[in-house]
Amino acid sequence: VCDELKEMPSKSIKFGLVLAQKDYSPIIRHFGLQLLEHCIKYRWNDLTPEEKNRMKKSALELISTGTQGILVEEHHIKDAVSRITVEILKRDWPQLWATLLKDLEILSRLG
Repeated sequence: VCDELKEMPSKSIKFGLVLAQKDYSPIIRHFGLQLLEHCIKYRWNDLTPEEKNRMKKSALELISTGTQGILVEEHHIKDAVSRITVEILKRDWPQLWATLLKDLEILSRLG
């Protein structure tokens, strides 16, 4: 079932984002983040522009509010969130994500 889900990018995004929420256990969150990363790495070109924009927005939301405090959050969760952002960066920045640096600057001010 998990491998089948990876082959459906729209569902991978939907379920990945739900499972990655910080209310769940680290194991469930890690699986959700893996779904998102797999979708970005292997199915990015299959996504619609709207889905890609949703992923970009969601990546920034994961950075800003999707993790526990920096001293509390498990390392593998922080690592997975950063990998998701980097994978999107590799594919869309700077041409298709011109606001990234400004977005990250705003996030850095929020703490």
